[in-house]
Amino acid sequence: MKTSENIGEIAAALAKFQNVVESPKKSSDNPAFKREGKSLKYADLDAIIKVVTPALSSNGLSQMQFTSSDIETKTVKVYTMILHSSGQFMISDELILPAENFGKFNSQTIGSAITYGRRYSLSAILGIASEDDDDANSQSLPDDKKGKEAPKSNPKPTNTDNDFFKNKKELEDRIHEVANKTGTTYEACKKFVLDKSNEQMNKDFKDFNSSNLPSSMGYLKVLETKSNNKPETKQGAILDGMTNQPAEEINWGNR
Repeated sequence: MKTSENIGEIAAALAKFQNVVESPKKSSDNPAFKREGKSLKYADLDAIIKVVTPALSSNGLSQMQFTSSDIETKTVKVYTMILHSSGQFMISDELILPAENFGKFNSQTIGSAITYGRRYSLSAILGIASEDDDDANSQSLPDDKKGKEAPKSNPKPTNTDNDFFKNKKELEDRIHEVANKTGTTYEACKKFVLDKSNEQMNKDFKDFNSSNLPSSMGYLKVLETKSNNKPETKQGAILDGMTNQPAEEINWGNR
């Protein structure tokens, strides 16, 4: 995150904002993210902006968002800026998302990815919850709870479920390819992708799920592009110039 030299006034204004802002209405369904067989709810971008704008304005704050797209990597980037009437500001780190959907890369897929990114980026920097959270897709339930709550019959997977597992497998297979090409380990590559995704989403997911899959795909796409354009001469060289630190300082594990 980038900020103005001084942030005292904007920090105080944000504290007041968070004390008065209401949670956006979660009226949209996310069929790819479920609890007890029911789709979880989320607030769309329009609902978030309608709720936060009055609370921001009353505290001398405003928000701006900037986007860009990359034809080569088929990704989009989203930045969010919070400004204060004093001139102080905060700018989020870039949120990278894939803009390719089942082989299609056009204005519709780009627009969809940008809207998705704007919603996550704005919610994160303002510290508001814009969607239900099923705690990493119920992966953290105790074993005894899992056993008691298991259905008597195995329901057939829906098309959405099939799409998620298909996309997750594709992601994991492509991470293996990057690891093999660069002489690193699958675990190291996966950790990098997850860490960057968690950082952008302000989460602590331990594995890929329907919530973090889009941003994880975006970071993997960047790794793939870097690995294709750089010689395999040094461990971790694919990140040189992307992480703002020399490649030799990145711990990628042993070859």
